[in-house]
Amino acid sequence: MCGRSVSPEEATVERYWNLGRRNVLEEFAKARYNVAPTMRVIMLRRDATSRAIELEHARWGFVPYWWRDAKPPMKNANLDLLATFPSLY
Repeated sequence: MCGRSVSPEEATVERYWNLGRRNVLEEFAKARYNVAPTMRVIMLRRDATSRAIELEHARWGFVPYWWRDAKPPMKNANLDLLATFPSLY
């Protein structure tokens, strides 16, 4: 995963996916061009029961299923440490 990402404005995502308008939080009203790991971003998810696509807020980042520490793992793999982590497959 790269260290930085872009988060579009919430209204743009709602229009593109034909989602109903919600009360947009000020934090997500504008596009952000410097999203770092652990920041809150918008995401799309499918509801388990209705199967409808919903817009939600989530923390940006990836934590592997085998990670047990409170602190998230490094954002980019270092070649010299790669062999010390469990396989993802």
